[in-house]
Amino acid sequence: ARAADNFIRLYYSASDSPARVTQLANFYRATSSLVWNGTPFEGTDGLKKLFEKMPTTKHEVQSFDCHPIPG
Repeated sequence: ARAADNFIRLYYSASDSPARVTQLANFYRATSSLVWNGTPFEGTDGLKKLFEKMPTTKHEVQSFDCHPIPG
């Protein structure tokens, strides 16, 4: 749970940051892909393009649920 708590704090802090485009991309691999509203974005460059289009955010995490992944 401690690792999940640290990840959530880091991820949403980066997401709400003015430098989110660069910071959020660091959470993904070069081979990562994401589909947003039916539009695919691939690799860190594709994800940066998505993050540039998104409005600024302010998250307040009130709870989370995590489970260990074996191996």
